[in-house]
Amino acid sequence: MIIMTYENKTTIDESSFLETAYLSILSKIQFGVLFIYYRLIIKNFLRLFVGVSFEKTGHLRKEQQYILVGNHNSHIDTMAMMAALPSSMLLKVHPIAAADYFGKHKVARFLMKYVINARLIHRKKSGSSFQKNPIEQMNDLLK
Repeated sequence: MIIMTYENKTTIDESSFLETAYLSILSKIQFGVLFIYYRLIIKNFLRLFVGVSFEKTGHLRKEQQYILVGNHNSHIDTMAMMAALPSSMLLKVHPIAAADYFGKHKVARFLMKYVINARLIHRKKSGSSFQKNPIEQMNDLLK
């Protein structure tokens, strides 16, 4: 949003204001989706059916930055780690997923982006177009 002040009068650029408001609404909707998915559905599913116990996760609220790494025995690792996070971190944390596997279909890409909150990384050069190596792609996401 751009706010301009002229001769003690403040004007607001309406298009920027509307864009900011629209993004704020989308952010709130996505937070709601992530909260319902991870905190209500996945966390309870993992507790009841898989037997996962979420203990001593309060220290994650105190840290500014951290990297979580799963043992990668299954895709449930990612769901368990996301379910263990404080709700305030759900929009800020992005699981990394292979674009060639999880991005094959439009529905899968949509779910990965808006429900899982994942970022798709290209692991290989695709055809004639140049792709950055995966480490550079992840580094770009951190900026």
